[in-house]
Amino acid sequence: MSQTTAEGQAIPVTIEVEIIYADDELCLRIRDDGCGIDPAIVSAGGRPGHWGLAGMRERARSIGAVFRIWGAASAGTETEVRVPAAQAYVDVARSSWSEVRRSLAGRLRRRRRRSS
Repeated sequence: MSQTTAEGQAIPVTIEVEIIYADDELCLRIRDDGCGIDPAIVSAGGRPGHWGLAGMRERARSIGAVFRIWGAASAGTETEVRVPAAQAYVDVARSSWSEVRRSLAGRLRRRRRRSS
């Protein structure tokens, strides 16, 4: 007997998280063995009135990352975010935490100006 949420979606039994620290990017993948996501919903960018997928794509795009999601009915879902190294990594060894915070705050301000 499978577990389900209030909306009738299957609760996954297994969730895998993979983090890859590559020289050129940081990659985060999350996989589950739940009921999957309808490919039509993915290709449409989400469901009308729901902002989850659109929000994830927007956040990824705002930091220069790529967001992908795929799955199939009864086959689980996999999401992936790939962040360029220049955005993902800060050389903490040569920076104090205050410099790191200042750097991140500056990046956020620049992104906000670009999106305005």
